[in-house]
Amino acid sequence: MVSPTDCDHYLAHLEARGASPATCRAARADLRGLVRWWEGTRRRRFEASQIVERDLRAWCQHRQRIDGAAPSTINRGLSTLRSFCAWAVDQGLLYDNPAAGLAEVPSAALSPRGLPDEVVDALLRATSGEPSAFLRARDQAALVLLAYAGLRVQEVCDVQLRDLDLPGGTVTVRSGKGGKARRVPLHADAARLLVAYVDKVRCPGGLPAVGAADEREAL
Repeated sequence: MVSPTDCDHYLAHLEARGASPATCRAARADLRGLVRWWEGTRRRRFEASQIVERDLRAWCQHRQRIDGAAPSTINRGLSTLRSFCAWAVDQGLLYDNPAAGLAEVPSAALSPRGLPDEVVDALLRATSGEPSAFLRARDQAALVLLAYAGLRVQEVCDVQLRDLDLPGGTVTVRSGKGGKARRVPLHADAARLLVAYVDKVRCPGGLPAVGAADEREAL
């Protein structure tokens, strides 16, 4: 009969503390992966008392470069190892937690993805079925600011008449992310629909004079 390993004892400890089945499954998978790597590279039976920080750094590099694991997967494994090593310290198997000082693997920031052309077309077709000329033009103007200019919903709601520079082909966002203002160029299709909205529906008599109070009204 194979005697229980340090990992077995730790997993039993998790279950005794009432950890969820999902947590126990994840911890078991992470520890099995570490043990497999350890015994394959160190050529010895895995023991918690033998772990040093250098081992864990090498394991992280292996997961990144050889396994191609995602940063989130590696960081979950690191979380498991921190808890496992902390338990090993409590059990007197280690003097210090070798995983305590390991930084998480940084995740690459995801750039926002634009909507495919066919999706933008579908949205604009949906607004074209609106019987009210005012609502139809308004909804199209809002959609093109979202889809073509990349404004957020709240930013579109906050755009004022003074922020729209149709001759210059830009729109100013005064309170963007982080409270920073920015000027955004307008796509030709967006400018065309915005001109139609402003000239025919929103301001048929012309835009307010520069500095007038009406300039601060919502677009």
